[in-house]
Amino acid sequence: MDEQIHVLIVEDCEDTGISTAILLGVWGARTSLAPDGRAGLRLALSEEPDVILLDMGLPDISGLDFARQLRLSRQFDRTMIVALTGYASAEDEAKSFRAGCQYHLAKPVNLDELQSILRDGLKEFRANDPSPSRTNREELSSRR
Repeated sequence: MDEQIHVLIVEDCEDTGISTAILLGVWGARTSLAPDGRAGLRLALSEEPDVILLDMGLPDISGLDFARQLRLSRQFDRTMIVALTGYASAEDEAKSFRAGCQYHLAKPVNLDELQSILRDGLKEFRANDPSPSRTNREELSSRR
């Protein structure tokens, strides 16, 4: 990555969250880790990350509700949300986009694809008008 970005990982599986944080650290990112949606919302508000890697199947609130809540605030207009999930159908992907995610990656995640999204996808997202009502998430996703 050209510049250090801050990535918030919202993941209830501790091993997955820690291993993702370690990998992103090797790639040069600064990371924060939240074990559930409520903790993730608190960290997002206090830290204003560049990217949120969001598990859709959280124990307390759904990833869809998490993304919708963030998108209610202009504070997160420049925050890219990447759904990381076991829910991999076309309908699941469409739900992620409607909730405010820019990318939807099925687990296990292709690491080259994730690295490309973190390197290039954030630049593309921020180069466009990032307001959720005008961002063409499907176009961004098709470039992955």
